[in-house]
Formats: sequence, C-alpha cells, structure tokens
Amino acid sequence: MFIIAATTSVILTSVIIADSYYGPLGASDAVYIARRYASGFIEAANAKTLLESAMLICFSVSWPFKIRKLVTVKRSVGLSHGFLLMIITGYSCGIMAKILPIYYGESVNYFLASLYIVNLSMVVAVLALSIRYQIVNKVAACEILA
Repeated sequence: MFIIAATTSVILTSVIIADSYYGPLGASDAVYIARRYASGFIEAANAKTLLESAMLICFSVSWPFKIRKLVTVKRSVGLSHGFLLMIITGYSCGIMAKILPIYYGESVNYFLASLYIVNLSMVVAVLALSIRYQIVNKVAACEILA
C-alpha cells in the first residue's frame, strides 16, 4: 500500500512541479487537491488532470497484480471477456480524448495519454492470457475425458 501511495505522490508532485506555487502534495493527495481547488489555488483543469492522473496510476499499479495472478493460477475463472472489452473500449476512448486536441491545434497532455496506453496494454494482456488459459483448460479437460 505504501508503494501505491508513494508512486501516486511522486507522479502528482512531478505534474505540479512546473508551478512551484502549489508546493508538494501531502499524504492524502485527492483531499489536498480538492481543498486547494476549493480555495482557488488550483484551477479546475489542473485539479481534474491531477485527479485523473491519480486514478490512472492506481489502475496502472493494480493491473500487474491481476496479470501475475493469471500467470500463477493459469486459470481464467470469473473473468468476463465482455467486461474486459468494455474496459479496453473505455481506455481507447480516453486515449482519443487526450490525443484529439492535436486535430484542433490545442495542447495535448502526453503524460495522461501515456498512462492510458500503459493501462490499455495491460488490459489487453489480461484478455489475451484469459483467452489462452481458457483454451488450455478446455483442451486439458477434453484430454481427461478421452
């Protein structure tokens, strides 16, 4: 848990470092950002970016645990491929939302786009492993019955 909090703090601090007026973030980053936003020290766009970064970092930290569990157990019981496809669709839409401003000549947040891409690649890996182990388990079950 400490690693997740430390990673989130480091990333959020690096996002804010460009404007040293905000200062370093505390232990509860989301509450800190919300308080700074309410008091007018952080603009709405910056607060949304920071909170979206924290969300994506938390997901980035959690997906490798799912991949490790799949590789260790070698079974895809309880995984819905439809649900994973919906997550993949959501991350794809997030990537497009972050990159689409190029078309309009606006600035692009490449940091958030890269977080979406990392998360998307991990979900695709989970889906691929799930399909692979599902096929392997079905073949093994057929061999046992034969």
